[in-house]
Amino acid sequence: NLAKFHNLKLYSPPYNPIPEMKRRLIDRIGKTTKEAEIFFETYKEFHARRTLGEEYVTAHGDLYPSNVLEGGILIDFEKRMHACPWFDIETFFGAPYLQALNQKELLESYRTKRQLKDAGDIFYKIHVSLCQIGSFSIGNKHPVLVNYFTQRTKEKMYAYEEYNLKEKFDHYLESIREKA
Repeated sequence: NLAKFHNLKLYSPPYNPIPEMKRRLIDRIGKTTKEAEIFFETYKEFHARRTLGEEYVTAHGDLYPSNVLEGGILIDFEKRMHACPWFDIETFFGAPYLQALNQKELLESYRTKRQLKDAGDIFYKIHVSLCQIGSFSIGNKHPVLVNYFTQRTKEKMYAYEEYNLKEKFDHYLESIREKA
């Protein structure tokens, strides 16, 4: 059903991951440091490099498992946007309790209904995890989830050989701890 939704030609506001990541990670944590600025500049370079040739579709924009009913029926469309399909895919796959899903099989099924370019795949794997850190940092109510997404983000940066980004992210996290 997601592939069919991505094929729809509906007007949707454009999604820009750069200000979104800043808002959801750096601004929500509330500590701007020199290391935060360095990380953010490195992140923008990472975005430019990893999204070359990405496609844009009508995207759900809030594709958490709670917005998918039995049988794959999608609900809750108020955050619909014009974005890379990988944003929706990685938002769904990134849920902590869905790690046992056969992602390869689900992607193959998606690709039988519409083409899916690789451009943006790695970027959104990391971007969505970074945004989740910020989301769960609000009010320090979910430290277990913050730690979970921080660890997952670092693992993804390492797995996809984004060593410079990981180094800057580590320095940023350390600068936050020092200010606390």
